Parts: sequence; structure tokens; C-alpha cells
Amino acid sequence: SILLTLVWVVGITNAINLIDVMDGLAGGVSFIATMSLLAVAVASPSSAVATLLLAALGGAALGFLRHNFHPSKIILGDAGAYFFGYVLSATSIIGKLKLSTGFALIPLILLLLLPVLDTTQVFIRRLIAGKNPLTTPGKDHLHHHLLASGFGQRPVAIILWSVTLLSNCLGMKLLGMDSTTIYITLGSIMLLLGFTVWQSLRETDQNICPSYEQSYSILTQESNVLYPTPETLFPETLCKVAGKPSSPKPTSQVFENLKC
Repeated sequence: SILLTLVWVVGITNAINLIDVMDGLAGGVSFIATMSLLAVAVASPSSAVATLLLAALGGAALGFLRHNFHPSKIILGDAGAYFFGYVLSATSIIGKLKLSTGFALIPLILLLLLPVLDTTQVFIRRLIAGKNPLTTPGKDHLHHHLLASGFGQRPVAIILWSVTLLSNCLGMKLLGMDSTTIYITLGSIMLLLGFTVWQSLRETDQNICPSYEQSYSILTQESNVLYPTPETLFPETLCKVAGKPSSPKPTSQVFENLKC
């Protein structure tokens, strides 16, 4: 029905935006849901449009996640989160995924369980507290509770990704996909997520511990640096702070590079 479609599109669009308050969460959840929907859409010739849109969205989400995993370098913002949510909600009701009854909504809810569950529990909590659920900010989301329990942002993101993977597995099963396709889809998702996280952490480590060449370049190219700090002269200090092994150069070699 038109009403059900409207509620679904508006609800999912806003739900994705509501979970976009922590590094890696919205991007990772969107990527997992996108790949699951893509696997379902590929099996249906009538879902060509959905297949194309989901393939593009999956690539965008994965590329974004590489720079959004904690510590993030970029964020989605409202425009990006609304875009992800709208495309997910719209493509999920195209072709084979099109809803014919209210019960057909259950598999799609499972594919997008985390944003749906998080938004629902936030609305209920705020209504019980006598607050406006649409305009009242607060730290009552699922990831806030996990962070308050002592988990860091990276573990929380991975935990919620895992929940999303499990719910997507069940959702794909209810949509009639065979076990082999489900396992291949889940394996591909985990492989791509793992590689992306590894790339993100690798770039972070490189930024924390600069090479000798980078440090010398800073000293020799920036003429306004009259009094370089010990950390700049001896980058092995930063390596020790980061817990990485270092092989410092002799002091004579350091000052040899500083000669005019």
C-alpha cells in the first residue's frame, strides 16, 4: 500500500541517519545491508534497477568506511546518511523485493534490523520519559549503552556489525535464498570488511609514526620552523608512544641532514 511504502521509506531513511553518530557504524551497517539486498536482487531478473543501484551504493559505502572507521577522517553528515537510508529503503521494495503484504516486511526488517531496532527503542524510551522522540537529543542509542559499558568505538562497531550480519543471514533465508548463496554472501561481506578495516588501521598507524624521510622533509622545507621539537628530530619517540619498534639513526646523521 502507499501508506506502508511511505512509512517504510521515511522510517528507514531517518533510522540510518540516527545511527550515524559513531565512527564506522552507519557505513558498516549500510554496506552489510546493501550487499545482502544485492544478493537477493541479483537472483531476480525484474530487479535490474535495484541491482545497479545497490552495487553502486555498496561500493560507495565500502570506500567511505575505509576513511570513517575509528579514528574517522570523514563523516557522512545528514546528507550522506539520508542518501544511504533512502536508497536502501527504495531499492528494498523494487522487483522481487517488492512488498505485497505486511508479513513480507519481516525479512526486510531483519535485513535492516539494527537501525529499525535502535530507532524503535529510542522512540519508546523517550515517549515513556515524556519527551518528544523527534526533537529530543540523548545518549540512549544502542551504541551509547555499549560505550557506557566500557567498550571502545572499534569493538562497538564490530559487535553491531556482527549483529547485522546475523540478522541479514536470517532475512535472506526468509526471502528464499539457498544456503550456499547466503554463505558466499556473508563470507564476501566479512572479507571485504576485514580488508577495509585493515587498510584503515594501516593508514592510521602510518600517520601516527612518521618515517625519517617525512620528518626531515618537514625540517628542510618549512623555513619558519626555527626551533624543531625533539619529536620532529627523533621520530622514534613517536614510534615508542605508538608501541612500534624503531631503529633510530645516529645523532650525527640527523644533524648532517640539517646542514644548509
